[in-house]
Formats: sequence, structure tokens, C-alpha cells
Amino acid sequence: ATDVDDWMARLAAAGHYVSASSGTTGKSSFLDKSLADLDETVRNHVGELADGGVAQDGSWNVVSLAPDVGNVVSAHMAKAMAEFGRPDQIAKYPSAPSPEGHQAYMTRVVRMRRALAEGTATPDEIAALEAEQARRSAATGELLGYYADQVLDRRDEKMLFGTMMALAWRFVEALRERGAAPGTLTGDNAVFMAGGTKGAVLPDDAEAQIKAAFNVSDEKFVQHYSMQEINLAMPKCREGRYHVRDGLVLLVLDEPGEKLVPVADDGTVDGRAAFFDLSVDGRWGGTISGDHVHANVRSCACGLAGASIDPRIERYASSADGDKITCAGTMDAY
Repeated sequence: ATDVDDWMARLAAAGHYVSASSGTTGKSSFLDKSLADLDETVRNHVGELADGGVAQDGSWNVVSLAPDVGNVVSAHMAKAMAEFGRPDQIAKYPSAPSPEGHQAYMTRVVRMRRALAEGTATPDEIAALEAEQARRSAATGELLGYYADQVLDRRDEKMLFGTMMALAWRFVEALRERGAAPGTLTGDNAVFMAGGTKGAVLPDDAEAQIKAAFNVSDEKFVQHYSMQEINLAMPKCREGRYHVRDGLVLLVLDEPGEKLVPVADDGTVDGRAAFFDLSVDGRWGGTISGDHVHANVRSCACGLAGASIDPRIERYASSADGDKITCAGTMDAY
């Protein structure tokens, strides 16, 4: 293989669908998934949309605001999302091929961070990485601008936006740059996104502003908490809490990840989120995350029983002491 992205593609050709985390914290995890795992994730996500009143009926303009980073789960989901689309839906953004795969790029970012910390990075290496970062940011801006123009041209039609919170906010800004205000889009639109901002700093009322700009009702703003390591995402209820689905077991551990944290009398428990996903087929279904969560194992105010998680989810890696648990080891660690 020429690089990590080529390695993943060759494994997929052999039936091993490697799902990689985004690497936004500087470290990626690589997980072997079977076709059954990919199908289970799609069933899970399509079911979430159905619960929000978003039917897979060929009546939508499907608008993906996220750049293609070669993630095998996203690619599999894109095929299912196409079935939501109307025959004459908005054409996909004609992006140019990237000169470097996403995982290879993130690996280079990690190497550069280490070199900067050690003082060994050369000016040419720093300049090259900064230029690539600027190119990628500009490419994302062009993608968002393209879809903003297309959506405004068909503002009365139904849109199904697939996005992340930070990208949704950038799209709001793109609409505003074109003179669009809340009420400009009049279709019965929907949004499907994972929670979290990936480190972006957004206004406190960003979600409300996004709903208004996209003309999306609370019901059709379908949001969940998930991660690459599990198939079964946790949908957000009307009370704003993420609900642990049947087939997914939540284990709240202490910070070192060694012991279960006792549940308080009122059903609350805070600590490191760990999960066992009974639907996982391609590997063992357990994972210990880097997320600090505030959970309640009793019924939610929305009426659903079982464990739920407060949307205030912090990354241990963002704390002053950093995260003591990591799967991204180096040879020096062994």
C-alpha cells in the first residue's frame, strides 16, 4: 500500500471494511467492520429518520454538507441516503480529487504537531502544511457556497441536509452572505446530524439559529450521539437527551477506565463512557471512549425508559491533564 488510505481501500476490497475516526484530536482509531456492521448502521440511521417523520420516499433533495473524507461507513450510508432523493434532486457538488487522502493528511498533521513540539519542523514543512490546510478550508467553503446557491434556487422544495453542527453553522453563514434570512427557505426540510462541534466555538443559540435558517421543525431535526466504534447511535429526544438504544449497553467508568462508577440514589452517574454494542459483527463489541458523560439510568422526562445521556459531553483530551487512555500507541510506548 502507498499510504494509510490505500491500505484501507485494499482491505475493503478483501472484505474488511476499516472505519477510521476523524483524527480531529490528533489520533485516529481503525476498526474492522463487516458488511453486516455497515448494514446495521444504515438500518439504525434510516430508522432514526423515520422516527423523525423523514420517509425514504424519493421526495427529497439530499444535500450533504460534509466533504468526502473516504469513510467507509459514510460511503455506505450515502447509498441509502440516495434513496431519499427525488429523481431531479440537486446535483452533487463536483469536487476535484484531493491530492492526499484524509487519513494520510491527518497522519501528516500529527507528525507536524510532534515536530513543532520538539522544534524539528522545518519552515518548508510548516508552509506546506499551512497551504494544504488553507486549500482544504477553501474547498469546503466552495462546497457550501455551491449548495447555498442551489438550495436558494429551489427554496420551495424539500431539503434533507446531512451535516455536522460546525458545518451547518458555516452553511448558515453562506446563506446569510447571499441575503437569505429565516423564512427564505419554505420547504418542509429536515436535518440529520451527529451531535458535537468537533472543537468549533459556536454561539450558545447556534442550534436555534440553524433550525430557523434551514426552516426545520424540532421533529425533523434528527440528531444523535455516536462514534465509529459502535453501530447503534443514540438519538436525541425532545428533552435534549441522548437515549441508549436496545442492543447497546452503557457502562460509566471512573477516569482511569478501570471501575464502574456507583449510581446515585436519583439515578445519575458521571464518568467515562464505555459501551458494549451487541450488534457488532466484525470484532468484539466493547469500547472505552474518551468522553466524560453525565447519565441517568432512569426514565427521561420525555417518557422513554432506560439510560440517557445529557448533551454536555466533554472530551477528557480537552482537560488540563489530557486523557490518560489512548488507543493510538507508538513503538516507544511498548
